[in-house]
Amino acid sequence: MRQIEKTSVFTKDFKKVSTNIQEEVWKIICILRENAFDRRLNIKKLEGYKNIWRVKVKTRLNWI
Repeated sequence: MRQIEKTSVFTKDFKKVSTNIQEEVWKIICILRENAFDRRLNIKKLEGYKNIWRVKVKTRLNWI
């Protein structure tokens, strides 16, 4: 199982979104911990960064 690290920015932004989105985020985190390249994640490497990936939670939200 992978270790997921959250940043202070993530924590701050997470508190601002609705409960529905928070639930979706936790589902995504569970999938991510088990298999980082699961097709449901829509994960992509960020250009210009080393070992930084983005995951889409909803169509209008992206978190790093």
